[in-house]
Amino acid sequence: MKPAVLGLAALIYASAASASADIAQDAWAALIKGDYALALQLADRPARAGNPRAALVLARLYATGRAPGATRQTAIEWYRLAAAKGDKLAQLEFGIYLTQPGASAADRANAADLFEKAAAQGQADAAYNLGLVYSGGNGRRQSWSEAAKWLAVAANKGHIEASYNLGVLFSEGLGVAEDKKAAARLIGRAASAGYADAQFDYGIMAMTGEGVQADPAVGVMWLKSAAEKGNVLAQNRYARALSGGVGVARDERAAAKWHLIARQAGLPDPRLDIMLETLAPDDQAMAKAQARSFRAKLGIKPKIALQPKTALAPKPALKPKTVRVPGTNLAPRIDFAPLRAPSPKTDFAPKPAG
Repeated sequence: MKPAVLGLAALIYASAASASADIAQDAWAALIKGDYALALQLADRPARAGNPRAALVLARLYATGRAPGATRQTAIEWYRLAAAKGDKLAQLEFGIYLTQPGASAADRANAADLFEKAAAQGQADAAYNLGLVYSGGNGRRQSWSEAAKWLAVAANKGHIEASYNLGVLFSEGLGVAEDKKAAARLIGRAASAGYADAQFDYGIMAMTGEGVQADPAVGVMWLKSAAEKGNVLAQNRYARALSGGVGVARDERAAAKWHLIARQAGLPDPRLDIMLETLAPDDQAMAKAQARSFRAKLGIKPKIALQPKTALAPKPALKPKTVRVPGTNLAPRIDFAPLRAPSPKTDFAPKPAG
């Protein structure tokens, strides 16, 4: 073939590849907008030609049952193609898809490999999930040091849950040298970003002076913020602070409100029950009305009561990541049992006079 003909062939190939990529992007845009029929139509040809983003579009459509004849195996085939082409989002989602409830050991191992590939390309959620893999020994040999390593990678990219969980590891000395100040800094970062569990933990740290200067008023501020976001432990601890006037002006009616909210969520507290019974009938009625209003606002339904606890429950740590996929209702998760680490104990009892 003459050089001029070779050049023409290369130009035609490049033009075809560019057109395929453009169609794949149009398919992606249709998926995000929720036009699934158009997304399916546009993605089919470029996906079969090996375009990774078009293949990811089809994988999502088959995974969510929005493509004709959708099966798990078909979704896996399209995820595998997109992931093999190096698409880091496909690698992340394929890994998550493989770890649905009932996943085999082989699937979890493959998922860990996919997370690592995506994490190596800078995908923060993948690094976070790989940290969870190592923390729970699901797909890789359990290793706190490796868990800390990958959580740090994600945290350094601004991943809030990773910052929180890495803080828990520093607090407990798991995989890293125990460092309460580092723990407070990381958990505080997640708290400032609005993460309710971190706000609860940071509130406890501020109340007890763990890693930060003790400041009950600051601690109560964080407990209130977490309580308003629906954190049940924070609701209980904020109620105790209000009841005892610790870090905040004593307000038994407000304490009753938050106690009722927490109790209906499944966390009873005999001490606060006694306080509630001593309130005037009008104050009790007001607290109950406020509790109902709060729970209705958040759409919370009462839960079966938990066993009574007099000490602070362990802080939740290393929670599975839920990845919400734009334009679909696909919300796969890593189905690992959350680990729990000890938390500072305080019941916010009022200090005796004198």
